[in-house]
Amino acid sequence: MKHIDRIRGGLFGVACGDALHRCLKNIRNKKIYKGSIKDIKQYYLIYGDGKVTDDTRMMVAIAKSVVESPEDPIDLMGKRFIEIHYNNPINLGLTIRVAIGEYEKCKDWKKAALKTHLRLGGRSEGNGTLMRTIPIALYYDDIHKMTNITKKQSNLTHYSRNASEACIFYNILAYSYVRGEDKYEAFINNVKRFPEYQDILDKGENSFTKTGCAVDTLKCSLWCFLNTESYEEAIIKAMNVYDNKDTVATIAGGIAGVYYGYSGIDKVWKQNLAIKEELLNISDKFWLNNNVYLTQ
Repeated sequence: MKHIDRIRGGLFGVACGDALHRCLKNIRNKKIYKGSIKDIKQYYLIYGDGKVTDDTRMMVAIAKSVVESPEDPIDLMGKRFIEIHYNNPINLGLTIRVAIGEYEKCKDWKKAALKTHLRLGGRSEGNGTLMRTIPIALYYDDIHKMTNITKKQSNLTHYSRNASEACIFYNILAYSYVRGEDKYEAFINNVKRFPEYQDILDKGENSFTKTGCAVDTLKCSLWCFLNTESYEEAIIKAMNVYDNKDTVATIAGGIAGVYYGYSGIDKVWKQNLAIKEELLNISDKFWLNNNVYLTQ
């Protein structure tokens, strides 16, 4: 599989999972929501408008920032997060809103993140940092640089080490899958460094703690990815297992999109996506940065 197919898969995987979840989350007929992939596609064709939420907008903000300033994109990310905040998206997380408010008082992201952490009673480990992080894994070839930027982007708004470690583990897996590594081998080889996630393969479908924190969301997302055989199955399973919580389809969609590639995402979801052209343009710029072919 070409590198470009995996890059596009990651970006579109996030956006399609987000758009699908946005379409399904308010439906009253849970039989459709819990139904077959065919039923869900049909529902999406009729009712889906292809629009995305803050999950994808923040992912795009990070993608554009690393393209424009690859050596140090953090300040650009912060500026773009502020722009998103002022557009008043409905689903923008509390931690991000508070962090932006604190930044505007002190003009220092590190201080803002710490103040946010303290204001929230030491709770700054939400999945708002995880949903946006995958472009870093898709862009950087140097894994040490990739890991460093991943940590910094998390710390921009989320002071919690648990949140940044979740982002790092997620991006290391995405980085591995971009390079054609086996689904299970990559997980087993890398999870040794992240003991919080070592029991994922031993868990049952009904054993997950269903909160909005990065660790819990990532555990469920990875379990659904590792226990399904396609992009579609992974995101639908993630939404069902996690009781239709915001963001889980986005996160599961990102990692599944990288692994199965752009070609592995159904055209119904790709073609209807409101930001399709923008994502294609970004993925082309990523591709030019690292023009290599990999085989699976």
